[in-house]
Amino acid sequence: MHYWEEIELIYDDETLNHIVKHNVTIEEVIHVLKHSKKIATKLKEDCYAIIGEYYGRCLALILTREKGNRFILRTARDCNEREKRRYRGKYRK
Repeated sequence: MHYWEEIELIYDDETLNHIVKHNVTIEEVIHVLKHSKKIATKLKEDCYAIIGEYYGRCLALILTREKGNRFILRTARDCNEREKRRYRGKYRK
Protein backbone atom coordinates (compact mmCIF):
# COMPACT_ATOMS: atom_id res chain seq x y z
CA MET A 1 0.00 0.00 0.00
CA HIS A 2 1.27 3.44 -0.92
CA TYR A 3 0.78 6.53 1.14
CA TRP A 4 -0.17 8.77 -1.74
CA GLU A 5 0.16 11.91 0.37
CA GLU A 6 3.91 11.26 0.71
CA ILE A 7 4.93 10.40 -2.85
CA GLU A 8 7.26 12.46 -4.98
CA LEU A 9 5.27 13.37 -8.08
CA ILE A 10 7.24 13.65 -11.33
CA TYR A 11 5.87 15.52 -14.36
CA ASP A 12 7.16 17.62 -17.23
CA ASP A 13 5.85 20.31 -19.57
CA GLU A 14 4.47 17.70 -21.97
CA THR A 15 2.39 16.17 -19.16
CA LEU A 16 1.19 19.59 -18.01
CA ASN A 17 0.13 20.45 -21.57
CA HIS A 18 -1.65 17.11 -21.83
CA ILE A 19 -3.68 17.45 -18.62
CA VAL A 20 -4.65 21.02 -19.56
CA LYS A 21 -6.41 19.51 -22.59
CA HIS A 22 -8.56 17.66 -20.02
CA ASN A 23 -9.11 20.97 -18.16
CA VAL A 24 -7.08 19.76 -15.17
CA THR A 25 -4.31 21.70 -13.43
CA ILE A 26 -1.34 20.34 -11.54
CA GLU A 27 -2.70 22.03 -8.41
CA GLU A 28 -5.85 19.89 -8.69
CA VAL A 29 -3.73 16.74 -9.10
CA ILE A 30 -1.64 17.57 -6.04
CA HIS A 31 -4.74 18.35 -4.00
CA VAL A 32 -6.25 14.95 -4.86
CA LEU A 33 -3.04 13.16 -3.87
CA LYS A 34 -2.40 15.07 -0.66
CA HIS A 35 -5.85 15.99 0.69
CA SER A 36 -8.65 13.97 -0.89
CA LYS A 37 -10.09 10.63 0.11
CA LYS A 38 -8.92 8.28 -2.63
CA ILE A 39 -9.63 5.00 -4.34
CA ALA A 40 -6.39 3.52 -5.67
CA THR A 41 -6.42 0.65 -8.14
CA LYS A 42 -3.36 -1.16 -9.42
CA LEU A 43 -3.84 -1.44 -13.19
CA LYS A 44 -0.68 -3.39 -13.92
CA GLU A 45 2.79 -3.65 -12.50
CA ASP A 46 3.83 -0.19 -11.27
CA CYS A 47 0.78 1.55 -12.83
CA TYR A 48 -2.05 2.94 -10.70
CA ALA A 49 -5.37 4.71 -11.19
CA ILE A 50 -6.32 7.12 -8.42
CA ILE A 51 -9.84 8.51 -8.07
CA GLY A 52 -10.35 11.48 -5.79
CA GLU A 53 -12.14 14.80 -5.45
CA TYR A 54 -11.13 18.40 -5.84
CA TYR A 55 -13.88 20.52 -4.22
CA GLY A 56 -16.65 18.30 -5.58
CA ARG A 57 -14.99 17.58 -8.93
CA CYS A 58 -14.19 13.89 -9.31
CA LEU A 59 -10.80 13.33 -10.98
CA ALA A 60 -9.01 10.24 -12.25
CA LEU A 61 -5.20 10.22 -12.19
CA ILE A 62 -2.92 7.67 -13.83
CA LEU A 63 0.52 7.27 -12.24
CA THR A 64 3.47 5.01 -12.97
CA ARG A 65 5.93 4.10 -10.25
CA GLU A 66 9.46 5.07 -11.25
CA LYS A 67 11.53 4.10 -8.23
CA GLY A 68 10.84 3.95 -4.54
CA ASN A 69 8.41 6.68 -3.64
CA ARG A 70 8.68 8.48 -7.02
CA PHE A 71 5.69 8.36 -9.36
CA ILE A 72 5.30 9.80 -12.85
CA LEU A 73 2.02 11.51 -13.66
CA ARG A 74 0.80 10.09 -16.99
CA THR A 75 -2.57 11.82 -17.24
CA ALA A 76 -5.42 13.34 -15.26
CA ARG A 77 -9.03 13.82 -16.34
CA ASP A 78 -12.57 14.10 -15.09
CA CYS A 79 -13.99 10.79 -13.91
CA ASN A 80 -16.49 9.06 -16.13
CA GLU A 81 -19.95 8.24 -14.73
CA ARG A 82 -18.92 4.75 -13.59
CA GLU A 83 -15.90 6.12 -11.68
CA LYS A 84 -18.06 8.83 -10.08
CA ARG A 85 -20.61 6.26 -8.89
CA ARG A 86 -17.83 4.08 -7.47
CA TYR A 87 -16.25 7.00 -5.61
CA ARG A 88 -19.49 8.46 -4.31
CA GLY A 89 -20.74 5.03 -3.32
CA LYS A 90 -17.71 4.61 -1.12
CA TYR A 91 -17.44 8.08 0.38
CA ARG A 92 -20.90 9.69 0.21
CA LYS A 93 -23.14 7.19 1.97
